[in-house]
Amino acid sequence: MKKLLMLVELEYDADMMHSGDNDSDAKDWFFNRVLRKDRLWLHSDEIGDCVGDIRVLSIPGDMK
Repeated sequence: MKKLLMLVELEYDADMMHSGDNDSDAKDWFFNRVLRKDRLWLHSDEIGDCVGDIRVLSIPGDMK
């Protein structure tokens, strides 16, 4: 198994994922439990399968 270091930009629906900026507990849960979980899957519709696991190394403070 090989590893590839990538810088990615995630576009997501903040209202759907953590109620926007109105619920600080939900936002904290999303950034610290969902995105920083041991594994996220990178899925490709092109091949219809998981390409591999993603580990979030850091999230800049101004992005939260």
